Amino acid sequence: MRFCQKSCVYIISIFFVVFVASAANKALAEQLVLDPEVLQKARAASVLFVNQVSDIFTDQGLASVVKDSADTSSFFGAASYGGSEYKTKVDYTTRTGVNLKSSLFLGGFAKRVDLNCGRLLSGAFYNYGNDNYDVSHYPLPFVPVEGHNNKYHGGGLFGRFDFKNNLRGELSGHIGNVKTDFDFYNHRYYGKYDSLCLGWHAGLGYLHKFNDSFGLDTYGRYFFMRQKGEDVKSIKWQKDENVKNINVNIKFFNVDSKRLRLGTKLLYNVSPVVSFYGSGAYEYEFGGDVNLAIADKNIDATRLKGGTGVYGVGLTTKNNTGDICVDLGVQRYFGSREGLAVTAKVSTGFLNFLGSSVEKFEKEKTGRFEKIFNTSHKDCFNKSLKIIEKLKARVVHKNSKKGYIVAFDFSESFEYCLDSTEVGIFITDGGSGKTKVEVISNNSLLAKNVSTKFFEMLEQQ
Repeated sequence: MRFCQKSCVYIISIFFVVFVASAANKALAEQLVLDPEVLQKARAASVLFVNQVSDIFTDQGLASVVKDSADTSSFFGAASYGGSEYKTKVDYTTRTGVNLKSSLFLGGFAKRVDLNCGRLLSGAFYNYGNDNYDVSHYPLPFVPVEGHNNKYHGGGLFGRFDFKNNLRGELSGHIGNVKTDFDFYNHRYYGKYDSLCLGWHAGLGYLHKFNDSFGLDTYGRYFFMRQKGEDVKSIKWQKDENVKNINVNIKFFNVDSKRLRLGTKLLYNVSPVVSFYGSGAYEYEFGGDVNLAIADKNIDATRLKGGTGVYGVGLTTKNNTGDICVDLGVQRYFGSREGLAVTAKVSTGFLNFLGSSVEKFEKEKTGRFEKIFNTSHKDCFNKSLKIIEKLKARVVHKNSKKGYIVAFDFSESFEYCLDSTEVGIFITDGGSGKTKVEVISNNSLLAKNVSTKFFEMLEQQ
């Protein structure tokens, strides 16, 4: 009898211990699921990732199409891959880290209009990004936090104006959606949510040319991005092969990122088609507080405030006509953000290949000058090519049968024009050994001066 009683006591005790241990494990697991630091840094990772998406437009996309397009219309694209570790602060006391490995892509279309006072560029772009992130978690470093993935789809509009004194202003706005997946504890607990992102940037810059080979480009840009808040009502719990929903009440609030970047870039033109550059910049994040509430209880914010330095080097190369430009570069970050990124960008005036490069001259009335010469059509065409070479300009397109030459980069011979402003030379057979030559440009002052010099040199030949 006593043996049976003792056995019952032992059995009950064992069940009690197992029950308590199971309840404790479950409580610990649910505590890990709702760990605010993990959730905050998963949210911070998506904010930092979207900032990278906006940077690829200003750093690679906009620079390539503005500088390198010789036509009035062009397509452009850029890509970037790199890894970064961001230092964040929880209530300004605990240092934590967010690690991102990001792949970013950009594509867009731009339209350029040359005016007497400068050049206006406007267009639209689409960008996509994908990253894998993880976070270093304190004071529980033994918890495997695997973070996981952000995906971004978005687009926007932009405008930029370059004055003839090399001063410029730029503005862009974008909207997009980021999908965030988070999981931890060996993928036993995971969830996801979508956030709407709205942002804009404004900037000023100035290019100082030391000579034909060296230039110093300085700029300042301000970025604003708001990631809208979202509510998470449930997350997944996977035990063995069974998956079930755990009801939660997690509220992510809006996150406003406010950044100021000051930078400079030293440009060195080895030849008309090859150039090198070295860049340096400093960026400071003024905002970026990540707030959330669990079960209607507000959690202390994770703060992204801090400064980051960045330097980089790169190579730019073009084909002889300037239709295609490719840029390869490397950037290094230190400070609040530490890491390395490899970038590539390309721009091309596709409309040139479609034969529309001469259409912009057809309706020009003011910037149009003509003269009759006693020479054959073929001789006049060949002499015109030699004159353009003597004026140190570059030919974009030529067609001897149709009788036209389109050239740009007259800035070495005429100081008041932009290097990308184009001039069209149209040669028409007038019969009886005579040829009509027209010099046309959308910059009427340039057309007048080029025609005077061009007609004078053609008569001498």
